[in-house]
Order: sequence, then C-alpha cells, then structure tokens
Amino acid sequence: TATARDHTGNPLNRDAYAAQLREQLGEDSPGTGSHDVPTGAQTKVVARLLDELAGVYRGEDLGELAREMSQLLETRLRKHD
Repeated sequence: TATARDHTGNPLNRDAYAAQLREQLGEDSPGTGSHDVPTGAQTKVVARLLDELAGVYRGEDLGELAREMSQLLETRLRKHD
C-alpha cells in the first residue's frame, strides 16, 4: 500500500490490507455506542474518493472493497433522500 504500514514501517500487502479492513467491518455491530454520523455531503465526498481508489486498484481486492463501500454509501444516501 502507499500509506498503510506494519509495526516495523514496511508497506502492507494490498490484498492482506483489504482482508484486514473487511474483518474490521465484520466487527461493527449496531448499538455499540454513539458515533458521529457524517452529513450527506461528507458521505458523497467519501463515496467519490472511494470510487477514485477503486479505479486506481481495479481488479485488486482493495479496489473491490472500495467499490463495495462506495456503493453502500450511495445506497444509504438514496434511502435518506
């Protein structure tokens, strides 16, 4: 990866990093405390940034995860409009 590093400062393998992020998503559960919720505009910007990341890493696990998360954000935005 370009920015994610291990404890010794070495870049993480993108596929391993994508798997780690997916695992973190599975740890989240509803009702586990109060979280600030991003505004609609902030959510749109994050979705666009994820789309850009998906384009850069097209065909890789990290790009696929970015695409899935962007689509999830877009779906949630449409439900709240």
